[in-house]
Amino acid sequence: MAKYPAITKRLKTAEAMRAIDMTLDQGITNLAVNITSTAKKIAPVAKKYGGNLKGSIQWAQDGGKSGGAENSNALTEQPPQGGAIVGTPVEYGVYQEFGTRKMYPRPFLRPAIDIEAKGAPLREAMARAFFDSVPKELKKA
Repeated sequence: MAKYPAITKRLKTAEAMRAIDMTLDQGITNLAVNITSTAKKIAPVAKKYGGNLKGSIQWAQDGGKSGGAENSNALTEQPPQGGAIVGTPVEYGVYQEFGTRKMYPRPFLRPAIDIEAKGAPLREAMARAFFDSVPKELKKA
C-alpha cells in the first residue's frame, strides 16, 4: 500500500466518513432517548388514574429504531430521513402541551427539548458518541 498512498488515504477517508455517519446516528439516538426521559419527568399526571400521557411518550428514529413507550400505541408520524422524533400518540397530548381556551398549557415536550437539545447536553451526547465509535472504526481501517 505504501506504493499507492492516494488509495490508502482515500480508504482511510471513507472509513472516517462511515465512522462519522455512525456517530451522528448514535448521537441522534442518544438525544432522542434523553429528550424522551426528560419529557416523562416533566409530563403532567392526573391525581386519579393518571400516568397515561407520561407512559405514552416515545421516540422513533429513521431506520426503524424506537423506544420509550410503556403502552402498545405507536407514533403515527414518520421521522425525517436521518433524524428522529419524540412525541405521544394520545389525542390529548397536544392540549396539554399548548392548552385550550379553557385550560392553561402544561408543556412537557418543548421544555424537554430546551433542556436536552441546547448547549452542553447536546455537545456531550455528540462528543460521547464520537469518541466511542470513531477511534474504533479508524483502528479497523
